[in-house]
Amino acid sequence: MSKQSLFRNICTTMLLILTALLITGCVVPQPPGHGTRFLLRSPTSSRFYYLYLPAGYTPARPWPMVVTLHGMKPFDSPEAQSREWQQMADRYGMVILAPELYNSDLFMQYPLRNISKGVIEDEKQVVTIIKYIRSRCHIDSKRIFATSWSSGGYLLHYIVNHNPDLFAALCARGSCFSEEILNPANARKMAKRGFPVMIYWGQNDIVWIRSDSERAVRWYRKFGFKVKQEVVPGKGHERLPEEAAAFFAKHTGIISRVQQVEIQASGIIGVSPFTINVTATLPGVPKARYRDYKFVWLVDKKKQTEGKGEHLLFVTVYEPGEHTITVKVTSPDGYKMENSIKIRVLPSLPNIPKP
Repeated sequence: MSKQSLFRNICTTMLLILTALLITGCVVPQPPGHGTRFLLRSPTSSRFYYLYLPAGYTPARPWPMVVTLHGMKPFDSPEAQSREWQQMADRYGMVILAPELYNSDLFMQYPLRNISKGVIEDEKQVVTIIKYIRSRCHIDSKRIFATSWSSGGYLLHYIVNHNPDLFAALCARGSCFSEEILNPANARKMAKRGFPVMIYWGQNDIVWIRSDSERAVRWYRKFGFKVKQEVVPGKGHERLPEEAAAFFAKHTGIISRVQQVEIQASGIIGVSPFTINVTATLPGVPKARYRDYKFVWLVDKKKQTEGKGEHLLFVTVYEPGEHTITVKVTSPDGYKMENSIKIRVLPSLPNIPKP
C-alpha cells in the first residue's frame, strides 16, 4: 500500500469514526431471534463465519439462504450481521450465512478500484463456505441470496458478478459500489435472465453511500437490469434488513411466517361452574390453512386437547380462583408459538331456600 493510499485510508477512517459518533448505524437494534446460531470455521482455511438456523429449522426440507457481507471492521462484523438478520430469518424461514471478510477493514483500498489478492481470496473463501454449507444443510440451491451493508457492498457486487449462477438475487443495503472491478459481459448475461437487483439507502445516509448507491442503480440499468430502487425516509446509515428480506421473499415465492398466535375468550370472569369458548387465531393465515397447524390447549398446564386445526377450545372450570389457559401452536415447518390468558372463577352462589 502506498503512502498516499495509507494517508487516504487514515483520513477516511477518522471521518468514519466521527460519523459513527453522530449516528447509530453501527449499533444492532434488532432483537435476537429464536433459532440457533453457530460460530464455525471454513473447511479450507482459518476463516470464520456465523451460521444462523431459523426457528423451526429441520433438514427434512430445503431452505433458502441469505449470504450477508459485513461492512468495514471494526464498525461492522460478521457477528453483527448475524444478529441483525435473525428476526427476518425467523419471519421468512431463511438460513443466514455471515462470513468474515479480510478486505473490509480499516486497511482496505478505499474506494476499492483494484482486484487485489485479498479481494480474490475473499471471493474464494465466501464461495467455498457457501458450497460447504449447501452440502451440509438442506439448502435450496435455487434460492441463495446475497446482500451487504456499507463497505461490504464492494465485495457483494464483485462476488455476485463473478459467480452469477450461484445466486438468485442481490440486494445492496446502504452499500459502497465500484464498477471498475465488475465484468460487463457477466452483467449482460445476468440481465438477460432477469436477475433481480434491489438497491436502497437511507434518506440521510452518508454522502458517499448515497452517491455510490445511485451510481450502482445507473450501472445495472445500463446493462438492462430492472433495478428496484428505494430511499428509506428519515433514515441514516442504519441497519435496515426488512426491505431486503421482503425483496428476496417476493421474488422467490417465500411466504412470511406467522409470528404469533392470538387468543380470544367468550369471557374471563364467571361463577363456578364457568363454561367458556376460547379461540386461537393466526394473523395473516387463512382459516383454511389452520388444518396444517398443530394446536395444543392447556388449562393450568394440564393438557385438554390437541390436534391439527384444533383452534377452538370449549371448557368448563369448576375450582374458584385464577386460572391460566394456554395454547401452543406448531407451524407446518416446525416453528413454535404460544400465548396465554388469565380467567377468574368466582365461588358459586349458595342455594337460598325460598321463604
